[in-house]
Amino acid sequence: MKIQHGRLLILLVSIGQLSGLVLAVAWFVSWLETSLINELRSQVLLNDEFVMADQPEEIIRSTVQHVVSVVYTIGISTAFVLAGFTILVTIAIVQRYENRLSQINSQLQRTNDRMTHDLAVAAEIQRSLLPKAPPEVAGVDFAWAHEPCDELAGDILNVFLLDDDHIGLYVLDVSGHGVASSLLSTTLNRELSPAPVATSILKRHVEGSRYQLLTPEEVAQQLNRNFPIDQVTMQYFTLVYGILNLQTHEFRFVAAGHPPPVYLPRTAAPNILKTSGVLIGLTEDADFEERSIQMHSGDRLVMYSDGITETMNSVRKQFGTDGLIASLQKNHNSTLNDNISSVLRSVANWRGNERTEDDMTVLAIEIA
Repeated sequence: MKIQHGRLLILLVSIGQLSGLVLAVAWFVSWLETSLINELRSQVLLNDEFVMADQPEEIIRSTVQHVVSVVYTIGISTAFVLAGFTILVTIAIVQRYENRLSQINSQLQRTNDRMTHDLAVAAEIQRSLLPKAPPEVAGVDFAWAHEPCDELAGDILNVFLLDDDHIGLYVLDVSGHGVASSLLSTTLNRELSPAPVATSILKRHVEGSRYQLLTPEEVAQQLNRNFPIDQVTMQYFTLVYGILNLQTHEFRFVAAGHPPPVYLPRTAAPNILKTSGVLIGLTEDADFEERSIQMHSGDRLVMYSDGITETMNSVRKQFGTDGLIASLQKNHNSTLNDNISSVLRSVANWRGNERTEDDMTVLAIEIA
């Protein structure tokens, strides 16, 4: 469409140039005609032969018109030649740039297709890092949801067996969106995965094949040492990490700059489990408060990212912790999976037609 407009503009400019040349020739011819007539009239007054002529005025006009006709023909022909030459040169230049533009558009399309494919592959790899199925343990149910706002997410979660008696689980949120955030979240996922060897960031080797689980506080401190804030990109992450004892159903956790979990006892009001703890990597000597909660049959505990509570509606009001708790309570009698799905529906209804601005992640536990 833009190229067609460009050609039309060239045509209009060329017509304008031709019209200008024709007008210039016409003005020149008119001026020449007047000048010649005046000159010949003055010669008549000085030349007896012209004076004796029967019709000196007719002779003057005939002579002038012949000269003017020749000049006019030459001028118009020249104008058309110049205009035609201008059009041909302009069309050649435009054609050259059209060809170049077509090549650039083709290159951009191929690059865009390759990037789209690469993003799709990266997104698939990132989804493969999420838990495929909940750990098969008696007496405890797990449910989660993970919705990136773009192709790649800065949020990630996991739930896994640490040993026969303990389950580890976390939700973390890397600042920003896109490739950089997803790379760090992928790295952290690997860092926080239970290693096949005895020693990892989640375990401490004791002797032989024996190991000791690091407490949530110790894990947060280790992450804080390993991942200081990048002073160039200012990239950071927040985290809630916990360990559930499968024998006692005690849940111990830290929330490092992350929204605190929501605890929903079966026979009591919901409780927000606030703790103190700055985001990971902010300072080398950061302290992370560890809390514990004793869970009982029918109790639920929900971990989430701020993409849930900070979702805005059309008047720029946040969904908030109150909205989250209200949604959880409203559907408390449904299954854990349905309860989590209802939270996402409530958030979507709250957001309406507004754009999704952040990743949304929820991970929940229920004691059967």
